[in-house]
Amino acid sequence: MQQSHSKYRIYKNNGSYHEGVLDARGRTERIFTEESEELELFIDHEDFLVEEELEFFIDKDNSEEEE
Repeated sequence: MQQSHSKYRIYKNNGSYHEGVLDARGRTERIFTEESEELELFIDHEDFLVEEELEFFIDKDNSEEEE
């Protein structure tokens, strides 16, 4: 389900967050962390909120992979 141009908020473990608007393809901006951590993504879509947990890992050549 793609929600282009919907507002989103991504929470880090320390309680800080980044918010923005999904692009035309339903993607967030790139989020960088100093080490691997679990992030929570909240997408606002009309009258409901969709929550998706994401975990990112940084491999040895410093590229990111979503699991």
